[in-house]
Amino acid sequence: MRLFFASIIISILGFACNSNNVNSGGNTKVDSKLIKQAITLAEEYTTKQLKNPKTNTSGDGVIVISDEQKAFVIYPSNIHTGLIDDDTKSDAIVSLDCFVGQYQVTGEHLFMISNHGKIRLDTEIESDMKILNIKDGLITAEVHTHARNSPLFNCSSCLEVVRYRYKNQELVKTE
Repeated sequence: MRLFFASIIISILGFACNSNNVNSGGNTKVDSKLIKQAITLAEEYTTKQLKNPKTNTSGDGVIVISDEQKAFVIYPSNIHTGLIDDDTKSDAIVSLDCFVGQYQVTGEHLFMISNHGKIRLDTEIESDMKILNIKDGLITAEVHTHARNSPLFNCSSCLEVVRYRYKNQELVKTE
């Protein structure tokens, strides 16, 4: 009996550990390919923003692209895939953490749209929001209710969950 329960617990843990929380659901093989393309585009975008960029990748996949003044951090967990525009092809949003010197500044979100089997960078939006998921054309994000220079900026109760639609390279708040 103990062996039976132990095997069930191991199976559940194995399933939970193999779940990919980077994706918003759907075909993980397609999402994996899309995520790789998104990372490549994000690396190209960030290297163009810097003089003499250097790239470092940690063992867990975190990519830091920096020069003497500025740095961009790409976390694989900050890449979300799903339907953003009006077609039926999965798109991607890559959120970048940005640093000037030792200080974190407003984050950037790269909106990448699928086009003929590949994705292209459609626009970049600067915002301190945290993308939570993409589902059915709705982008759910957590946003700060106070400006970055406010003492209440990192207040955990000063966050709001907002839903957006992506229209004409802009985020439009929905109710």
